[in-house]
Amino acid sequence: MNERGKVAPNRTLRLILLMAFLAVLIAAGISLFKDISQGRHDDDMEGRARVVGAGASFPAPLYQRWFKALYNRDQKYQVDYQSVGSAAGITNFLQGRIDFAGSDYPLDNAQMQRAEGGVLQLPMAAGAIVFIYNLDGVEQLKLSREVLAKILLGEIRRWNHPEVQEDNPADNLPDQKITLVARAEASGTTLHMTTHIAAYSDAFANKIGASKDPQWPSALKDAGSLIRARGNAGIARIVGSVPGALGYVQYAYAENAHLAMASLENRAGNMITPGLESFESALTSFEGHLTRQNIADPGGQHGYPLVSFSWLIMRKTYRNPDVAPVLNALVHYGLGEGQAVVTEMGYIPFPESGRRRLLEYFDSRGASGPLPTPE
Repeated sequence: MNERGKVAPNRTLRLILLMAFLAVLIAAGISLFKDISQGRHDDDMEGRARVVGAGASFPAPLYQRWFKALYNRDQKYQVDYQSVGSAAGITNFLQGRIDFAGSDYPLDNAQMQRAEGGVLQLPMAAGAIVFIYNLDGVEQLKLSREVLAKILLGEIRRWNHPEVQEDNPADNLPDQKITLVARAEASGTTLHMTTHIAAYSDAFANKIGASKDPQWPSALKDAGSLIRARGNAGIARIVGSVPGALGYVQYAYAENAHLAMASLENRAGNMITPGLESFESALTSFEGHLTRQNIADPGGQHGYPLVSFSWLIMRKTYRNPDVAPVLNALVHYGLGEGQAVVTEMGYIPFPESGRRRLLEYFDSRGASGPLPTPE
């Protein structure tokens, strides 16, 4: 990819990405269904349905763009979405307070059984998680795997620590406290990030582990080196305003706010700068190695190590017959025309073959045929 924002077509990549997200789909024990148009719900004025959703901040910028486009096309497609985090979105969905949820991880079987009207869930967005930082004069911070884990464990507390300096020999790092900015609420972004680091660091896995809402070490709290913020936007805002801060967000939040993003060491030992080319390269590493370990920590020489998916969670049946057509339009738009803005919004576009297959699932009454699953 030579020009920024333009993704070269690649049939192999299309197949690999299709396999990747469908494998995650099947591994989660999910079936996709069409019938979400029955029953009754609270009516909005003039026969319109005001469809309300909430959840992950990871896909929120993309969702808002899609919802606005749909509304501009036809005002009967009125969709409101609140960025409150995956866990809060799922809770509100299961309690019947909202029509759909956005989540960076699918519901498990027990949660699906609790949902009124049954559950339909689709991966709608693919993206990457990046570490953003606020250091004057440091244009491209590099963080090795061991150093990043030690920072999050509270074992490295200052930017001029010898191990951080070793990763960045060309920079004169300041004698400044590292302030970690982490999510204040349970978060799918946090789950993806901690799952990745726990996949390669035994110390991190044992002391923090993969979690939506981890217990950060007392070393960080006692030193005043931990700030909690709500949502990707909250982390981005605080990192941008606090000198010495380090936080993690979905790539789109960093890219759109022009925040500095660290290069991370991948499994091959290479420092990888975040960008669509390195994200695509990570996806190609799934070919022939579609395991949970590889999804958590992609292989390949040039792949960025932190990529993820986000899910749209709906009901199979709704009380208000006006709700389902809106969600049907949303799914078809997002996996159709809406893909035209995915790259410019900082997400990874789904391949045409994958989008077509997902829509076939959505428009049918169940999955058909064997699909690859992670080992």
